[in-house]
Amino acid sequence: MDERWTTRLVWAAIGSGLTLLVMWARPGPQPDPSAPQPAAVASPKPAPQPQPEPEPQPQPEPEPEPEPEPEPEPEPEPEPEPDPEPAAPSDAAPEYPLPRMPGMQNLRRTDRFDPEKEVWVLVRASKVPAPMSAVISFYKKALETEGLSVSKIDEPPDEEGTKRATLKGRVGATKVQIAIRQPSDSFETTARVIWQTPG
Repeated sequence: MDERWTTRLVWAAIGSGLTLLVMWARPGPQPDPSAPQPAAVASPKPAPQPQPEPEPQPQPEPEPEPEPEPEPEPEPEPEPEPDPEPAAPSDAAPEYPLPRMPGMQNLRRTDRFDPEKEVWVLVRASKVPAPMSAVISFYKKALETEGLSVSKIDEPPDEEGTKRATLKGRVGATKVQIAIRQPSDSFETTARVIWQTPG
């Protein structure tokens, strides 16, 4: 029984294979050339590809504004030239040129150099037992002998009644002033001489 079924199955398989072989080898129906051809189906257009966004172009950096030029510093004002140094005095004061009256007593003596005026200033203060008029006459003659032009200035007495007079003399850059005083209750007369002469 088993062999019978086996044999049947084998032959059935063989028949099926032959049938398939025949069907495969038989040409199929040829298409009629006169028949209208089906319209070609348009192939779908490819979807547009997204375009890449353009890269942003770098913006040119703005040129820096030129810095304002610094204002020129004002030129320093020239320093004033120093005043010329005063002339150096001679080593010793000049000799006092006026003579002494008989009986004259010295009260003060000063010799100094004035750098501003560049002159020597000789000061002599004295008293003499003589009337005021005699002292004026003596000094007036002594100044004229030295070549000075002399002028006399009479002054009114002060509150105590002291008589007063002034002699002034000048020649070139040399100047002299003599103040003469005589108290009302005294016979003595005082004289103060200021002699200025270039150093």
